[in-house]
Amino acid sequence: MAMLKHTLKLFTILLIPMMLFSGETGKIAGTVKDKSNGNLLPGVNVILDGTNMGAATELNGDFYILNVPPGIYSVKFSFICYAKVTIENVRVAKDLTTNLYTIELSSEAIAGKEIIVVAEKPLIEINATNEVRVIRGEDIRNMPIRGYENVAAIQTGVVVDASGNMHVRGGRSDGVGFYVDGVLVNNSYTLSRSGSVPNLSLEEVSYQAGGFGAEYGSATAGIVSTTTKTGGSRLEASAETITDALISAGATGPGKTQPFAYSYGYNLISASLGGPVTNMLRLYGAVEMSSMDDAYPTTGQFPKYTGKINTANGLPDNGELFVDSNGNTIYDEGEGFTDADGNGVYDGPDYLAIDANDLQLWDGPKPNNGVDRMSYIGNVLLDLQPVTGLKWKLRMGINGYSSDRTHYSHSRAMFDYYNTASTDQAVGSSGGLRLRFNQSHNRYNSFHTRLSGAVPGVDKMFFNLQYSNSTESYELHDPVFKKGFGKYVYEDGTVSNETVPYIQFGKKEDYASPVWVYEDSNGVRSTASYWLDNEDLSFVQVNYDTTWINPLYTSVGIAPSPHVEIVQYSLAGSASTSYVKRNTSRQMINGSLVWQYGRHELKFGGEYADNTVRYYRMGRASSLSRYFNNNPAYSPTQDIYRWDAAFNDSAGALIRDYAGDGIADYLQDQTDIWDDDGDYADYFDAYKTQAYISAYAENIGYNVTGEKEVNKGTDKARKPIIGALYIQDKFEIKDLILNLGLRYDYIDPATEVFNPLTGGNTNIVIASDGTIAEMVFQDEDGKYTSPDPTEYDSKGLSHQVLANPTKQISPRIGLAFPVTDKTVFHAQYGWYLQQPEFNRLYLSYARFTSNLQQGNFTISANPELKPVRSVQYEIGVKQYLTNDVTLDATLFYKQESDYIQIRNIAAVPTGYALYVNGDYGTSKGLSLSFKTRRLGNVQVDANYTLSWAGGTGSNSSGLYRIAWQGGNNPSFISPLDYDQRHTGNISVDYRTGARTQIPFMNNLGANMLFRFGSGMPYTPTKPYTAIFGAISSHPIGGLNSANMPWTYNMDLKLDKTFRVAGVDVGAFIWITNVLNTQNIVDVYSASGMPNNDSWLTEPSGENWLNNVAIGGAESGEQLYNGKLANPYNFSVPRQVRFGIRVDL
Repeated sequence: MAMLKHTLKLFTILLIPMMLFSGETGKIAGTVKDKSNGNLLPGVNVILDGTNMGAATELNGDFYILNVPPGIYSVKFSFICYAKVTIENVRVAKDLTTNLYTIELSSEAIAGKEIIVVAEKPLIEINATNEVRVIRGEDIRNMPIRGYENVAAIQTGVVVDASGNMHVRGGRSDGVGFYVDGVLVNNSYTLSRSGSVPNLSLEEVSYQAGGFGAEYGSATAGIVSTTTKTGGSRLEASAETITDALISAGATGPGKTQPFAYSYGYNLISASLGGPVTNMLRLYGAVEMSSMDDAYPTTGQFPKYTGKINTANGLPDNGELFVDSNGNTIYDEGEGFTDADGNGVYDGPDYLAIDANDLQLWDGPKPNNGVDRMSYIGNVLLDLQPVTGLKWKLRMGINGYSSDRTHYSHSRAMFDYYNTASTDQAVGSSGGLRLRFNQSHNRYNSFHTRLSGAVPGVDKMFFNLQYSNSTESYELHDPVFKKGFGKYVYEDGTVSNETVPYIQFGKKEDYASPVWVYEDSNGVRSTASYWLDNEDLSFVQVNYDTTWINPLYTSVGIAPSPHVEIVQYSLAGSASTSYVKRNTSRQMINGSLVWQYGRHELKFGGEYADNTVRYYRMGRASSLSRYFNNNPAYSPTQDIYRWDAAFNDSAGALIRDYAGDGIADYLQDQTDIWDDDGDYADYFDAYKTQAYISAYAENIGYNVTGEKEVNKGTDKARKPIIGALYIQDKFEIKDLILNLGLRYDYIDPATEVFNPLTGGNTNIVIASDGTIAEMVFQDEDGKYTSPDPTEYDSKGLSHQVLANPTKQISPRIGLAFPVTDKTVFHAQYGWYLQQPEFNRLYLSYARFTSNLQQGNFTISANPELKPVRSVQYEIGVKQYLTNDVTLDATLFYKQESDYIQIRNIAAVPTGYALYVNGDYGTSKGLSLSFKTRRLGNVQVDANYTLSWAGGTGSNSSGLYRIAWQGGNNPSFISPLDYDQRHTGNISVDYRTGARTQIPFMNNLGANMLFRFGSGMPYTPTKPYTAIFGAISSHPIGGLNSANMPWTYNMDLKLDKTFRVAGVDVGAFIWITNVLNTQNIVDVYSASGMPNNDSWLTEPSGENWLNNVAIGGAESGEQLYNGKLANPYNFSVPRQVRFGIRVDL
């Protein structure tokens, strides 16, 4: 045992300096005095009941208990000849000090007497030097919202945009750092939040609007740190189920009376279990599963075609009857039909012959917009003291999340049906009809292990060491085609054995019974069932007894064209021809060393994160289908051409030679770019590369088809490195809290940039194979223009060099002045740094070179992007108005630079648009927070923020249209898209307690949450059509100079708890948007309305109404405005949910 102790001491001494990082704990402090004479008492034992944590008071009576996990504790004080004192209900929050101030012990104690004091719940974090909000699990339980992200969204300084993204104090949404149990959960690629946790598992949510200490990086706008529960000293279990199934009302059509609330198919079930296994081991786990038929309900309407539909293919059922001989659900030439009108030809389904009255707008749950979610959390806490003799603990935890969703598309919601029996291999008719909306699959998993405890041999020094590994994946695809694997036809008419992905978008599949078509010198065609070797005939094509994968496609890769008469709603057979997948991971080593040295709490820490990014996008799979069809590849054995060097003025060309020349055709074709070493695999890889590039494939960490992972070369996975070191001194005395910090950030994108010596990103040299040249050489003018050695330069330079890492030292200073025990002033100043979004930084070289050569207007990532920088100031006061009422007021100001924007640059061989550091912004404002303890039965928590957020751009892609049209980027400050001047939240909680005069009123509660906000800004413009392809709009006012209407929302939760056989059983009703207020979250810039773009009052609009629209002007106006009124222009509706919770 002694040897083990010495080994562990050595291990700690060697390891701690290597692995320093922020911990997940708080601190308890105070001073112990003799009640009778005021003398300070040294040597008093201070213990956290039920744990092995504690301390003894020093000579000056002070004590410090460090490394305390967030939670609620009982603190016991004992000293010889003094009565024991226990302070119950002591709350500890992450990164904060819980100050018990002065504890008085009485010396007149008689044996066995103990004094019990119940600590009051703190209303303000008096030891914080910045604006901090800690929301604890017992409060979250009562709220009419769920999820730590929604808890954070109702705090001061937060603006939630129309997409549900959080903006804190005027920052962009990617500037918020999210942590769960110390693990950073921001996605490595987009910086957005990943995953979730069961609501039952929430211990506390800590929110910092700004001014956070040196231990936090990778964020410029705010920090949301969530701590989940661990197993306690006794076994506890909870279960919860929620449903809106008791509300049976489905969607309603025009003229129907709307019910009090609709059922949106909400169902949730959750359970948790935690407690001790042995004296050394405690476990905790929780899982939550939920589903909704409408993943994002709104008060808006959705379009619905109520006429008859062919259940096999989704077409309007207004065509003539026919005999479907081949089972492809549509009429084919030669099939028998009923000539109802006697015109001698088959009249098929016609969208323009439908009844305009069948084009309606409905209220309620949107169709086929469901989601299934699951989250889980689990941890093991092992007390190592019984084994090692050291006060060490080992915690291991897991967190997982999955989401499978179908995404409503407003443009497809009227007509774009498909039969659910259809697949990427063949059309089916045995299933039911469903709207053809994209599907997505999201997965997140993390594992962490943390070793923490006292450093042997050093008084009041504790360490935290943590390793975490997280992975995230995302996939988005068409519900039928998905990856669309299929075979292809070679030029000689033979069919491939292998399949390739994404080719089935509108492609023929059945290659049975091929028929070869030939033509003689007179143009007369003939056919044969085999290949003819005849010099008098020219081969034309191969015909097949074909079946279309999607029979509604008009030809290979060509979807049905929408009709202007019915406002270009997508028709049955239309599909999303894009496919997206993303896989990211992060391994992080982190830790911290905390030393209480007198009044100083010294913290040394750091982090090291190794990220991996893989991304693939097939931009237009229909183009891939056309490429394989129109430019068929040579088969491995094809020999029907020979090379004629004299042809075309000795330029040479392949000419048909049916006798063959004994050389495979692929070896002779000079137009194909590949490594000519005789290997067919090389030839076909080059062919596939060109085919997939033509379909706008983007690949990072995958090959060009997206089938294989790539870890080297230009397509390799990107592996950025992010590291940091920090030192922080928190000095606490009665009248001053001083928090001084210094942080060193290191961000290495681990990628290549274009060599500044060869012209940087304004001089792109492309090699003969269509890729970026590895070496470049000077021409006669001394410019690097050649991918091959020249007579002027035989050595050349590397075209790309490694990007330089970014380094910054950031000071952080925080002050708090407790003027009295009821008044505290605080101030904060700091520099902050955040990595750029990696999806704006990493190039897909296949896509980049293709853009340059094809001349497409697209936006390129930029490997030279630098991090975003911010300087922040805040000053505030926290005031107890009474012992039970507090007011917190904070003024803040923030400057942010090097935000990412789009900009055109002049370059060779052509100019292009790319992301650059260029936007900047400022924000300022006032946050007010009003809190009460429970006054009688009522507790109030309210906040209000007045803010101004301005800048040159609201997001990295906001200047897309300006770049597209070659305009100049704004260089002046304008209101940002999320510049919401006024925001506020009022929460009122009512509890009766366990004993009342009326027994039924026992344990009755109600929680009301009222939210309000001024309207978001937009730029007013002249009328334009938002449906028929207007490229740009013409502003008639300043950028974001107009505002949408204010928004108001009230949520309510009513609950009642019963005690049944020693078990707490709670029943509750949860109502969102009680007043069913139709809040507007997006508008059209010409009208300021969510369902009108003012175009119909223009001459062109009036002409469409009177002469083009189906059903005439009145029907056309309803149809047009209905297409404009996307339900996502409105916020959530009233929803009524019923739940039961059991705790034991």
